[in-house]
Amino acid sequence: MDLNLRKFTKIEAVQELLTSKLKTQPQINSYEEFPDQYLFKDMEKAQNLFINAISNNKKIIIICDSDTDGLSTYVISWFFFKDHFNYDNVELYITNRNEGYGFLPFHVERYPGDLYITFDNGITASEAIKAALDTGANVIINDHHQIDPDNWPLYPEESKDRVAVVDPWQPEDQFPFKDISGAVVCWYFYKTIAEKYNLKIDMYHEFLSEMALTSISDVMPLDRHISRFVVKDFLENKKAQTSKRQYIKTFLDTKNNEPNAEDIAFGLVPCLNATQRITKADDGAVFLIQEDADNSLKWMEYLDKINDTRKERQQLLLDYIEKTYKDYLPNKNNNLKFIMIPGKFHSGYKGVLGIIAGRLAEKYRCPAIVLNYNESNKSYSGSGRSVGSINILELFRKPNILPHLTHVGGHKQALGIGIPEDKLNEVYSNILEEANKLDDSQFIPIVKSVGYIDLKSLDIDWYYKLNEFEPFGHMFPRPSFTSKVIVKKTTLIGKQKNHLIMEVTDEKKNMKFKALWFFHGFVPIEGKEYYLTFKPDIDDFRGEAKLALRVLHLDEINNSDIIIKDAFEDL
Repeated sequence: MDLNLRKFTKIEAVQELLTSKLKTQPQINSYEEFPDQYLFKDMEKAQNLFINAISNNKKIIIICDSDTDGLSTYVISWFFFKDHFNYDNVELYITNRNEGYGFLPFHVERYPGDLYITFDNGITASEAIKAALDTGANVIINDHHQIDPDNWPLYPEESKDRVAVVDPWQPEDQFPFKDISGAVVCWYFYKTIAEKYNLKIDMYHEFLSEMALTSISDVMPLDRHISRFVVKDFLENKKAQTSKRQYIKTFLDTKNNEPNAEDIAFGLVPCLNATQRITKADDGAVFLIQEDADNSLKWMEYLDKINDTRKERQQLLLDYIEKTYKDYLPNKNNNLKFIMIPGKFHSGYKGVLGIIAGRLAEKYRCPAIVLNYNESNKSYSGSGRSVGSINILELFRKPNILPHLTHVGGHKQALGIGIPEDKLNEVYSNILEEANKLDDSQFIPIVKSVGYIDLKSLDIDWYYKLNEFEPFGHMFPRPSFTSKVIVKKTTLIGKQKNHLIMEVTDEKKNMKFKALWFFHGFVPIEGKEYYLTFKPDIDDFRGEAKLALRVLHLDEINNSDIIIKDAFEDL
């Protein structure tokens, strides 16, 4: 295997690499440096529509998305009206993914109002906007998602004075930073209102928790401008510990009192997102707006149980698929290069289809889509995940496939899709045909690594000096390294024996480390050499801090069915 990676012997060289990466992006050093809100194309129009509604005591309906970003816009809206803006003729709602994504026409009928304000959804809601306009209502769309050129503009020219779109991605928008969370757009909207009404609020610190949380949860790039600044300020400057939000205090008390961005991403966010998958997103919102410590703790425990249920359903569904849909899974006899499961599962499994697709793609090393049948409209819908360098969205946009779909959207690694029942077999046949045209090299899994290092060069100082560059996340991943190791001892742990603790040494057996591997693919042979890709971690068992290795991948030295790629190459 040709690693073709840069080689490190000293932590200072890694620090120089990280510093140079940050220098390639615009940075913000103070919240006073945030761009002006009126750089958003329609912000002034949105402000005027809001003021007009308030001045005439109009009914305001606020509709927020159901993921963590959307729930955070609900929290900002809730506390803005509850604590700072005295206006009662307003109602807040959260969308239900089981009913469809985003602001939809039935919302107008279900929640009659005079002004509809959406947060973190609505940028493709032309039909809902029309439905609202037909009732005489006005609309403000606040979003951070990219527009659909085929569905733009969202409203007819004659309605331009009744609809405002606050989204940095819309044409002719002058806001310089496009990749910000929906909660940041929401914050800008309320900041504009607060300043217009001369409210005495420290808007930045009042809603910093939500801006930081969503910059992490919605996978905003953490190497630049607003997103990096709010997360770093929240965590590094200990503003999480002084946050007035009870949900932050509860998380710190029960999970980790000094969290980093990854702790929040893997500790709090999955619990919030699980609500839309298992029960309803309103449960997440109730937890986030709790002000009583005891109630907040009870809700945190409840969300933990919901997340455990999500994990259990994932495993149950995965086991069921592998037993029931064997003919749709690759084996030595069928040589399938694409997995498409035409499921007829209980509706409660709808929220985990994408996760299951990811597990199947990883295990069978080919793109996978898991569908579920909808009896009411005689169609299948679901989620897909890709592997290697295969662009799964591009495959489904082929001319022999796209016309047969009810909808498809996403990116090269993941998508959501709908297929009419009478077109399922044709789509399946065609996608298998397209997958067979792909070169075998495109299916090879890609493991990201910053560079190669000999274990003898590692010590605990690497961990602490890397932490100086927090926060790590999207576009600025925590550095991972690759080393040649000898596996000395292996121990399977966990209820399902799917976690592995290894004891590894360098080639000359000078250094010994404990390595923890989650969701491993095989049990390595003791005494054999492997390439180990890992992130430096801390093992503080019995109060003594030691450097440990968090394993990302383990591969045989002479294996050619894996690509170890520069983690910063495409960033």
